[in-house]
Amino acid sequence: DIFSFGMILHEMLSGQRAFTGESMADVMSAILKDEPPELSESNAKISPQLEKIVRRCLEKKPERRFHSAHDLGFALEALATPSSSGANRTEAAQALETSATTKRGGWRDRIGWIAAGVMTLIAALALGVAYVPRSALDAEPMRLYLNPPEKATRFDWPTISPDGRMLAFVATVEGKTQLWVRPLNSTIAKPLGEAANAALPFWSPDNQYLGFFESGKLKKIALAGGTAVTLCDASFADGGTWNREGIILFSAGEGGIKRVSANGGSLANVTTVDRSHGETVHGNPVFLPDERHFLFGKLTSDPTKSGAYLGSLDGGEAKHLLPVDNRILGVTIHPAAKNEGYLVFVRQGALLAQSFDFAQGQLAGEPVQLAEQVQIPPGGMARFSLSTNGVLVLLGGGSKQQLTWVSRTGNKLGTIGTVGTYVTLRLSPDEKRVAFGFRDHQVTRTDIHLFDFERGTDQRFTFDPAFDQAPLWSPDGNRLVWTSFREGVPGLYQKAANGAGQEELLLKSAYEPVAGDWSADGRFILYNETNQQTGADLWVLPMEGERKPWPWLNTRFNERGGKFSPDGKWIAYYSDESGRSEIYVQAFVPGAPVAGGKWQISTNGGALPQWRRDGREMYYLAYGKLMAVDVTLGAEVKAGIPKELFSVSSIQANFTGYAKTGDGQRFLFVTSAEEASVPPFTVVLNWMAAVKN
Repeated sequence: DIFSFGMILHEMLSGQRAFTGESMADVMSAILKDEPPELSESNAKISPQLEKIVRRCLEKKPERRFHSAHDLGFALEALATPSSSGANRTEAAQALETSATTKRGGWRDRIGWIAAGVMTLIAALALGVAYVPRSALDAEPMRLYLNPPEKATRFDWPTISPDGRMLAFVATVEGKTQLWVRPLNSTIAKPLGEAANAALPFWSPDNQYLGFFESGKLKKIALAGGTAVTLCDASFADGGTWNREGIILFSAGEGGIKRVSANGGSLANVTTVDRSHGETVHGNPVFLPDERHFLFGKLTSDPTKSGAYLGSLDGGEAKHLLPVDNRILGVTIHPAAKNEGYLVFVRQGALLAQSFDFAQGQLAGEPVQLAEQVQIPPGGMARFSLSTNGVLVLLGGGSKQQLTWVSRTGNKLGTIGTVGTYVTLRLSPDEKRVAFGFRDHQVTRTDIHLFDFERGTDQRFTFDPAFDQAPLWSPDGNRLVWTSFREGVPGLYQKAANGAGQEELLLKSAYEPVAGDWSADGRFILYNETNQQTGADLWVLPMEGERKPWPWLNTRFNERGGKFSPDGKWIAYYSDESGRSEIYVQAFVPGAPVAGGKWQISTNGGALPQWRRDGREMYYLAYGKLMAVDVTLGAEVKAGIPKELFSVSSIQANFTGYAKTGDGQRFLFVTSAEEASVPPFTVVLNWMAAVKN
């Protein structure tokens, strides 16, 4: 506000704008980089004292401006008092008298009006109003682009402060990943604290703290500096929100929305995932202006019931507001008046806004597109953020990815295939081909593709218009099994890997079966189902006889990622029974549910286990790190101390899976495409004007 007042005062005194340009973007660039013209160049009667006041208002660094509107008002009033030196007072008065084009009267009156205006600003600032006046909707929308810090290899999680003045993000510079903060009126970003695996930062309502998720913990850090403070365990990171009562809500995914104090302490459940109605995840809570109600995303087995919901800290049934993409839970709001505003969400990759009455919890009108594409990593959150005063920040464009070979030490060895969106990688047993789910940016479905390393060719394998994903090779490499959503019911299908012959339906299940592994002797397929009562379970499908499946492990916890040991006698999997995801191994007996002992392999979280070909080493992901651990199989399982091979974020990889060679020396990851590895953030000012029009 002081800076804006300085611009107005400069134009009053000089008759020209302090910052100019051919376009709104040029003007904004001038504001950030250029100095305003000297006032004495256009008006020789300007006193040095008055010019000094204007210059101080227009300082680039906020700390060098007047500390408050009260101080500014006092400085202006001092020029008009009899105690001012006669010469300087007369020059200042004449300058203001000459420049005035409205309301005739003495210069003392005009100085008084200016001072009164400043005091009005003081009153407005003291109220802390977070809503945009209707007149602001008439302002012209403007787009700017913010580049990453110099030498950055990662630029992610743009998060704008509630007052729209500060931008927080995660960046990796020269191998070090940190939280960064940049004032929008500055060209300089500064690291706030080290956070190797930080994700989903969110602001405190007073703009003084950042909450974020790191390595299975919910933390906060002050903008003033210092070390991050751990608030609680949070093994599933899917968004957080903070109100003025010091309450933080965050998503525990399958555990619903949790509540914790901003000072830490015990957790309380706010929502509960109802598996009996097909619910699987509650994510990304966002407080509404009354700070009692909140929005959150709900994912269910019924696409018509997935989407944005309205909940309350006081309990009661959540209200379904509108559907969003099945895997996209990013929803938020932007208030434009006391009880009115917009709900902003993602649908089919586009960012949309729809008018929303907060008090009534009602949507009105039709959605309006704000951005054609927002970056959404597979299975991840949409990269956009909103302030409460008309600032939108997003990471635009599709999620451009490629396949990258990485050595055991974390060095990139080369890329393969085309740029697109990849899901679930599986190397063939002879390691000459890789199968994967692939979606380019011209279609909305996912198909199975095969890439031949020797020929360097990419071959489409499935052609049905339904979604096809999660391919699995037979032990001899002659067949592929995958999940397909045909006829509205998911099922497992198989076909010859050379593309010959017809597809064969192996299994249909409303619980979305996903094949995880095929035993080395070819007799059994281990697959996941997500049951409404027991969550994610591990089942076995025999590939001989009647092919009648049986549940191998179906507890009240979630068990996923099952992998047969090379000798077929053990199964490794990950489960959340301890409160966070950990890797376990148990014996496998054909035709029987799990029995006997159980051994924990990971020590500090883990998911997506894979065996080395000889069964003597295991690999898994743990909070952004690829881990390796020695394993000895016998009458019982013995595991060594897990060791980190490399950080997955350091190679700009997505956490959607990986493939490996049998000897454990090379790993294939989905990484950001080199041509778009560090795109800029898009900043949209006054975006509500576009919605209004």
